[in-house]
Amino acid sequence: MQAAPRRKIAYYTINDPLDKRSWSGITYYLGKTLQQSIGDVEYLGPVPIPWALDKACRALQKTSRLLLRSEWIPKYSLLKNVYAAWYLGRKMKGKHYDFVMAPSAAPELAYLRTNVPIVYFGDATYKIYSETYAKEFANLGAISRWEGNHLENKSLHKSRFVILTSNWAANSAIHDYQVPAADVEVMLLGANIEQAPERSIIH
Repeated sequence: MQAAPRRKIAYYTINDPLDKRSWSGITYYLGKTLQQSIGDVEYLGPVPIPWALDKACRALQKTSRLLLRSEWIPKYSLLKNVYAAWYLGRKMKGKHYDFVMAPSAAPELAYLRTNVPIVYFGDATYKIYSETYAKEFANLGAISRWEGNHLENKSLHKSRFVILTSNWAANSAIHDYQVPAADVEVMLLGANIEQAPERSIIH
């Protein structure tokens, strides 16, 4: 029996996908699993943010706090993520990929220009994040809230498949962002470890 051809995968992240500390190691182990079982993975991240752009984002964040008395979060800003999409898209230019895997990459995925099928992979939507994590999103400004939801919505709707790690997140994608239920899949994640410990050690 002939083996299935290996796929060419563009692994799309703004952070370093080989850093085990990034997203609790999920991006690292997911990439390794894809490489082992599905195809050849090309890691496109990380995205180096230019000094001038970083400075501008810090200035806008400070201005929002001083003048509007509210938080503007650069991580979910159009300014930063349009640049990230341009940078990552440029690395894809002229190459063949069977699909794009985008783990925890909703903000930077929104403005990617490509005809390659996209697989969105995440654990929650922006709406869930912004309403659940009170410390990070305390006093969130209207502009920042709009930007985050706008980026999330564009990313979800440009993806061929949306994989989320809980029914809670899947329901948010379907009901809060009107993603067709047929395009959404729930996939539970295993442990992020190199090797399963012996049963004797666990007990």
